[in-house]
Amino acid sequence: MELFSVGFGLFARFSVVDLRKMEESDLIVIRPPASGLVTETPVPISLAAFVLLMLATVTFDGLLETPLWATIHETAVTSNFLGLSPALIGMATSTAGLILFPIIFSLLYLLVARSIAGILSNRNVTTSTRDIACRMVLTIVPISIGYHLSHYLSYLLIAGQFAIPIASDPFALQWNLFGTRLYLIDFSVIDSRFVWYASIVFIVSGHIIAVLLAHLQAAKLTPADVKTLLLSQAPMVALMTFYTVLSLWILAQPITKTG
Repeated sequence: MELFSVGFGLFARFSVVDLRKMEESDLIVIRPPASGLVTETPVPISLAAFVLLMLATVTFDGLLETPLWATIHETAVTSNFLGLSPALIGMATSTAGLILFPIIFSLLYLLVARSIAGILSNRNVTTSTRDIACRMVLTIVPISIGYHLSHYLSYLLIAGQFAIPIASDPFALQWNLFGTRLYLIDFSVIDSRFVWYASIVFIVSGHIIAVLLAHLQAAKLTPADVKTLLLSQAPMVALMTFYTVLSLWILAQPITKTG
């Protein structure tokens, strides 16, 4: 299965519509939003790694446009001791960041999973770091959805307008099927204020849903002990809060292009 199918399959778990395989036919059912992200069994470790990679890479893509990354890029270029061209140094720096950022985020997530396993072990609940990591990882998908929506909102609303002239002339044969072949892109459809407030709504909503899902998933791991349940959720809630704050900080930064 290729990567886009896996990614859209994860997003589809957020949907209120589900297709369930029956013995004789398929059944379409309506379910609560995001309920497909709460699982009865651990997901494969490859899927868990993909979720973390998907979240880390889109975050790094946003980080590339911040003044902080511009400073890192400039420092790398000015301290070049190998005599490489600035373009090559910039490419190497971005590549290193793209590799290291998911690794750091994954290690942080595993540390959280280990903390949860330790808390449960102290409360006489036997489990493992791998089991926790593969059970809880889908609960961060709503945060990923929220950040994807906020990060690419302006691109969707601006670049998405190219579909209007293309719809009239899909094969560049000078057709004008719907009278929109000469449509010009309207950059005034959104402004910075709208993007900022919409981004806040997307990210904070994703965070709230993720915390709720983490609670529901944690309830499947622990006995009917409220104190154990709350304690076991603390590390994951802390990680989610950290990521939400990081996302909002990235969005608040002025856009800076490095090259």
